[in-house]
Amino acid sequence: MMRVGALEARRWAGLVFAAGPGDGIGLHVVFTTPSGERRELEDWYWMVSRVGPHAPDGFYARMEFDLAAEPSSDSRPAESTLILEWSRRENALALRAVARVPGRVELVGDDPWGWKARWEQASDGWRAALEGVEIAAAFAPRAGERAATVVAWEPKGARPGSTPALDRARRLLPELDRWIDDARTDWDRRRPRGSGAAEELVEAVADHSMWNVLLQPETGRLYAPAGRRWIFPKPGGSGRGDGAAAGGGATEGVDEREGAAEPDDWTVFGWDSFFNAIALATASGRLAWEVLLAGLESRYPNGNVPNWRSRLGGTPDRSQPPVGSFAALKLHLACPDEDALAAAWTGLRAWNDWWVADKDGRPRREGLTPGLLAWGSDTALVPERDRLPEWEVGASGHRRAAWESGQDDLPLWEEAAWDPEREVLAMSAVDLCSYRALDLECLARIARILGHGGEAERLEAERCRLVAAMNRVLWSETSGLYLDQLPAGHSPRAAASNFLPLVAGAP
Repeated sequence: MMRVGALEARRWAGLVFAAGPGDGIGLHVVFTTPSGERRELEDWYWMVSRVGPHAPDGFYARMEFDLAAEPSSDSRPAESTLILEWSRRENALALRAVARVPGRVELVGDDPWGWKARWEQASDGWRAALEGVEIAAAFAPRAGERAATVVAWEPKGARPGSTPALDRARRLLPELDRWIDDARTDWDRRRPRGSGAAEELVEAVADHSMWNVLLQPETGRLYAPAGRRWIFPKPGGSGRGDGAAAGGGATEGVDEREGAAEPDDWTVFGWDSFFNAIALATASGRLAWEVLLAGLESRYPNGNVPNWRSRLGGTPDRSQPPVGSFAALKLHLACPDEDALAAAWTGLRAWNDWWVADKDGRPRREGLTPGLLAWGSDTALVPERDRLPEWEVGASGHRRAAWESGQDDLPLWEEAAWDPEREVLAMSAVDLCSYRALDLECLARIARILGHGGEAERLEAERCRLVAAMNRVLWSETSGLYLDQLPAGHSPRAAASNFLPLVAGAP
């Protein structure tokens, strides 16, 4: 199955055509101003004026950009002066990019992630050979402020000398505008919507979630990062260049931006993946499950679903809040899929065990009071210096434990010292205890759905013991809150996380 979409992080204005793991090709939009300034790839991050609709099957997608905005973090896009639309149907896709200000719009062919396939110029379009697939692009006549193409693909095996994909792309080209316009009208009629005050909220969540779905190129799996700019650099990263065949014709182009750290192929963040999966359910249950399972597949062999993991890097020393079973249960209730739930079960159980697995004679993340928990970091598992992003080099154990919490700037951690012997913060943390109680409850419910009655009883009994310890140790009658336990007693600080026992069934 060909996966098509803006599936590489830098392609707000571009597409990936992925025929299988490690096999595919791409294209992206380039805009050149009358003064010769070129806008492409990362530049579009800062120029987005509106994140438009995106159908889960690619039936219709739209992005809008402000060509007057500077490609920097100081930009404030306001006008929509470049409109990019595309629509997929079966084995073909139509794309149209139109600028509303003077300049030149081009389509540039490229090789995302350094894939080996290359576009070749044909007499009236482009062609490329993927594994088992021929893909081709036919182009509408050049017109400075507009670029348009139809891309089609066919299984290999046609008679020698024939070009079925290019022939079909050429046949479809005359109907490109009507194709895209009809797709826009149709999708607007049937897209997910809320009602009343929530109508635009549902649209916004669905659109932003869909545009945040990316591809892990070596496996062909879809996932959702923390954001399109949250792809961490490769360990020991270097500058990169994206050689490409330029659109319409096929002149050779080279990315002249040198010195930027080369991004890794993907980056998954622990709990972001699970919240993203819940959000994606507004658009597609199938995609939501795929994203959730991708998050679980980031785990290490010991069961740890890490703070973050990329293809070449990660955090084997620490995790993030265990919300995966909560997300899986919510997904199953909203988009029932017992096979997907069963596929998630093994990883969720392994992650649950990781938090309390034996480490030097005590549970890995044991807090000040046995049975309660604290955030930490396994120092021996911290990667070597040359495998770390620069901001993690030399980070203290206290800092790494704060990262594990998912709220590294929370003032609560200022009161807790680092315990170098146990490699946790010297505390019992209300938030982690609450997350674990919720995790145990959701796992027990999942176990019953899957027919694991004995396992469900064991998980529920463990949850009851944890909640009893929370009520005994963390509840402050004086404050009327659950408060972190410190060596000197209850923490004097309170935060939103002090209300998390409400979701854990502790009160």
